[in-house]
Formats: sequence, C-alpha cells, structure tokens
Amino acid sequence: MDKQTTASISASSSTSAQTESAVSSTQIEAGLGDVRDLEQFLSELIERQCRMVDACAGIALLKPTREQSQGTTARCLPDPNAITLTARDYKRLTEIAVRAAQKNEAMSELLAASKGLLTDAPEYRVLAAPLRLMGRPHGASVCVIRDAPSADLSARLERLELSALMFESFLWRKQAFAEAQSKVQLRETLDLLDKSQQGHNVTEVASLFSHELQRRFGCTRVSIGLVHRHAIRLVALSGSEDVDRKSELAEALEAVMEECADQDTEIRYPQPDDADPSERRVVRAHTSLSERFGPTAIASFPLRIDGGLIGVAVMEREAQDPFNDHTLRLLRLVAEYLGPSIWTRRMADRGVLAVSRDRTLDLAQTVVGPEKTGAKLFALLCLVVILIGTVLPVRDRVVANCVINADQRRQVSPPFEGQISEVLVEPGDVVTRGQPMIKLDMRQIQFQLIQKRNELRKLMTDADDQRTQGKTAMAQMKDAEARGVEAEIRLLEYQLEQGTIRAPIDGVVTHGRLRDIIGEVVQPSEPLVEVAQLESLRAILLVNESGIARIKAGQIGSLALTSRPADKLEFEVTRITPASELYNQENVYRVDIELQENPDWLRPGMEGKARVKGDRSNLLMIYARPMIEAVRMKLWF
Repeated sequence: MDKQTTASISASSSTSAQTESAVSSTQIEAGLGDVRDLEQFLSELIERQCRMVDACAGIALLKPTREQSQGTTARCLPDPNAITLTARDYKRLTEIAVRAAQKNEAMSELLAASKGLLTDAPEYRVLAAPLRLMGRPHGASVCVIRDAPSADLSARLERLELSALMFESFLWRKQAFAEAQSKVQLRETLDLLDKSQQGHNVTEVASLFSHELQRRFGCTRVSIGLVHRHAIRLVALSGSEDVDRKSELAEALEAVMEECADQDTEIRYPQPDDADPSERRVVRAHTSLSERFGPTAIASFPLRIDGGLIGVAVMEREAQDPFNDHTLRLLRLVAEYLGPSIWTRRMADRGVLAVSRDRTLDLAQTVVGPEKTGAKLFALLCLVVILIGTVLPVRDRVVANCVINADQRRQVSPPFEGQISEVLVEPGDVVTRGQPMIKLDMRQIQFQLIQKRNELRKLMTDADDQRTQGKTAMAQMKDAEARGVEAEIRLLEYQLEQGTIRAPIDGVVTHGRLRDIIGEVVQPSEPLVEVAQLESLRAILLVNESGIARIKAGQIGSLALTSRPADKLEFEVTRITPASELYNQENVYRVDIELQENPDWLRPGMEGKARVKGDRSNLLMIYARPMIEAVRMKLWF
C-alpha cells in the first residue's frame, strides 16, 4: 500500500474517533441491516485486501445480526489455479477469523502443506485482522499468503489491519447518506405542508396536496379520499378541480381506497416477485384500476391521526416506472404528516351544527366503545340504581328514638327518718299492693314502746292508789299523764307499723336505691324505689326537629327495642307535643303513640328505634333529602 492510501485510511480512522461521541454505535450499526450492500462491500473489501497483501485467497466474515442470522461471508480467490481450497480449509479459515474477532487484534498463523492447503507448496501463512466499529469487533478479514520473511509479514499484516478500517468508513458513509436522505425527506414534507396551507377548506387542501405529489414524484395521477361515515369518499384528484364521484374512475379509485383501508396498511402494485409472503397484500381493486385505466404502477397509503384511519392517498405512475423502496419511504413519511394536516383543516371547516353532531357522536362512541369497560359497567350500574331509585315508589319514613314509659307509677319514700335494715325486692320484681319491700331499723322504737307501756302501767297503778286514799285531785293528774303516755304509745305503734315500706300499687319495681342503701339513714323527702303498673305501659317517640313536620296524628309505624330487636311492635301516633325539649344534645319533640299490643316482656325504660310511615315517595328523594335540606340551610339568604 502506498503512503497516500495509508494516510487516507488513518485520517478516516481519526475522523471516526473524533465523531464517536456525536453518533451512537447503534445508529451506525443500522447499516449492517442492508444485507445486499454489505455483501457487495465485503466482496470488494476482501478483493482489495488480497491485492494489497498479495494473497492467494481470502475470506471476510461478519458475526450474525438480527437481519442475517447466519452472519455475512465474502470469499476471494484471485487465481484459482494457484491454490485450491476445500470445504475443510474454508472451515479452518472461518475459525481463525472468529478467533481474531474475539481477541480483537491482528494475528498471523503458519499453515503447512500437509494440513491440506496446496499440495505442491511447502507452507502458507494466514493473516487475520478484525473488522471494528468504534473499537468493537464485528468480524474479521483473513488472507492466505505464501510464507515470507518476518519483515515482509509485518508489513503485510499492517496493511491488512489498516485496510480493515474501510469497514468502519463504509458504515459511516451509509449513516451520512441516510441522514442526508432524511433531511431531504423532511424538507420535501415541510414544503408540501407549506403549500397545503394555501387552501381555504379541506377540499382545496387535499387538491393542493394531490397536485404537489403528482409534480414532485412524477405521478400520472394522485387521488385522496377521506372517511365519511363508514366509507371512503373521494375528495381530491390531481389535474381536476371538480371530482365527479359518479364516474367509473372515481368508483375504481374509491374501491382501491377501501381495499387499502380494510387491510390498514400501505399497498404497492405490482408487488415485488421476491416479496416475503407475510408482506403480500390483496390487490384485486388495484389490479382492476391498473387494467381499466392503465397500465399503471400504484401505491396506496392509509392516512391516520392518533392511530385512527381518516383517509387514503393513492398515487399512480407509468407501469415502466414503478415505485422503488426509497420513494416509498419518502411517501410513507409524507403520509404521516398529510393525514393530520387534512384532518385539522376538515375539523376547522365544520359549522356549529356539525361540531355539535360530532361531539355527540364522539360521546356516544366513548360511552358504547370498547375502552374502559369496567368504568362503563360501574357507571351503568350506578345509572340503573339511580333510575330504580327515581321510578320505584316507596313509602317515606321518619326514624326516631323511642322510650317505653308507664302511665301509673309511684315513687316510694320513707315515712320518717330512719335506718334501712332490710331490702326485700330488686328492680324488675313484680309486686302487689301492700307487699313489703323495705324494712327500717325499728329496735329503738320498740324499746321506747316497751318503756312507755311500763310507764303507762305505773301511772295507772299510782292513779288507783291515789283514788283509794281519797286523793281525787292527785288521781286525776295521774290519769291525765296516763292519757299522754297512751298517745305516745299509739304514735310509736304507728311508727312501728310504718317501719315496713309496702308497695303502693300492683306493678313492677323499675329502679331505686336498694342494696347499696342498707344501713344508711334516709329522710322522708328521699325517694327509695319506683313502682310502675305494667298494664299502663305506653311508648313515646323522640322525633328530631328535621322530621317532625312529616309526623301527623293517625300515622302508623313499627318499633324495635334494643333488648329484643327481632320483635317488631306496631303502633299509631296519637298526640304530638307542641314544645321541644333537649335530648342527647338535640332538640326533639315528644310524640305519644299507642301500641297495638303490650307483650309480657315489655318493661318501662326500654329504648329502641321507631319508623313512622309517611306519604309515597322514591328512594332517591328519601336518601337525598338530608343533603338537600343541608344545602338549603347553607345557601339561603
């Protein structure tokens, strides 16, 4: 290799090293996907390397990629008569190339003639150099040369290694070319978009697009159709200001658009012979259009916005000038911008009624569409519940606390000051009138009674003695004292009889200070126990002021007591107290009710909940009333 070539390769290597930070290796490696260009380059590279090192044979090998699972291999045999390589020899050369790539360094290996390489020469040597991209090996070049002196081998190995840098230079050139193509495509697309902005409505915009596409891409005809309801309608045709949708050409073009829309992918006609079976499409409408109005080459592209199909663009050329891959890539990019541009103009052209209609349709599609099924089912369930709550008639009701009271009740107090000695009843005991309940300590009174009786006997004896002695005045004095003692005895006997506190009426002991007062001194003003008649039990409702307006005399309802919640008692409202009272920090009204039955387990003081049946209403109103009333109270002025 001459100095100029060496300097050129070195400069290329230096330039790639400087640009390495600007472009990622992934972008450059994209060039490995173009298998045809890569195979051609490898063939040219190994041929050039064989000439540079004066090799008898050579092989260039790239490791497998996603596009080429078996790897890429190129062989070179400058003079077939100079050397003969068998399949076994190529396998050994491949193994050497793999080792050179794994070690990522140039290497030299001696091969003897006895190992199968050229029977009429004594020795051959293999030179291998890795093919790198940004310092990472992607393969290797292997050249077979006749064995030579050490200095000559070093020079040849150096030339082989330097020439391997052409691999990276090739990929950089492909990257630069791809970027240049992208810029051209972007410039063409932006220019098209700029031209389209001159239209005043969607038809003019689509017509401008069709004319520009026809001029820029050498098409014989370009047509654009947009989705209208459930079909594709032709809206623009190059070379024509007005579109006759009833013509045979328009019908054929709309059939092509429908065929493209149904498959939702771009279609090229005629399809390449070497196309992969998975890339082949149904082209009946395309074939019909070409045969009836051609022959032509056709390319149709779906126009989308946010992934949704909004139209189709159809381009036609002369049959001898079909669409190549480069043109299709550019047209694909144009179609990506064409759809949103036309759709935006179409949305802007709508009137008020059309906007309202489309919003309604979008809402309907959102409601019945397949997205967010769980949320829609939940919303539907809530709607059904609200509808049932609105339509289904039920009775309104007022909920209130209730208390069982007795009409006849007596509080029992001690008849005089005394000490409790015995309690004979407990709260809840049924008693009869006159039954002993509490006994006072009467020992002192009994002692006083004995003393008075002895005193009375003595006074009566003294009076008799004075009368016998004729002392009438003294006898009368003793008789007067005796009468005073008799009065005291009667008082003590009365107190002794009242020392046993008895039930004043038939009933049940409701509450009182009983067991805990034994031994205490009680006063006559202090109630000890209460007795209530079971036959006179009645219930009282304590209605909150928010519900008292819906309570009327004669209404019926039911109550359940805390002690027996399973038993429901029916009642009727008899009287409403006009004044409120405080109960559990709330204003309540007493409502008297009459129970339909008084079971034997009913006891005074029992509490529970009552529900008074009101007028006909619905569930929604019943459960929303507290919130409505609260809002009214907050917002009134």
